[in-house]
Amino acid sequence: MISKKSISAIEVCLAIAEMQNAGPVTGSALSERLRLSISHLENILKQLKHRRLIASSRGPGGGYTMAQDLSRTNLWDIASVFEKTHREMEKMGEPATVAARYELGLENVVVEYLRGIVLVDVLNRVFDPANVSRAQSTFKLSPIQAPVRPKVPNSVFQLHMAL
Repeated sequence: MISKKSISAIEVCLAIAEMQNAGPVTGSALSERLRLSISHLENILKQLKHRRLIASSRGPGGGYTMAQDLSRTNLWDIASVFEKTHREMEKMGEPATVAARYELGLENVVVEYLRGIVLVDVLNRVFDPANVSRAQSTFKLSPIQAPVRPKVPNSVFQLHMAL
């Protein structure tokens, strides 16, 4: 039910909320941090701005900030910008099949779950130093070694690379 675009929008809002203490967050900083293309990011930001979840300012020192209080903004507020629910489809006159009614029940569970999670809680959990140290001590992973690369050409076309 939750699309990749909704997940990206939630990640964008979390990044803005985390980084906005240092001032408005630029689109290029968000793009670099989230590894999203500028055009895809601008599409998401445009829709979030239209719903007044974020605010933007232009000029030097400009960028994006969260427009609403983080303790009042839940994950469904963000995801609902991009999701078309079965309840909305029924209101538009689309016929309700048995499968659609089953999916509506599942959808209600997901929506209620997302409504129960506010941004400030996610930020406190994700960026809590106690969680990071606990995760590192639990798994105790060793660093991955670099793969072995051949030092000879693989074909005639790669001969110039070996010289």
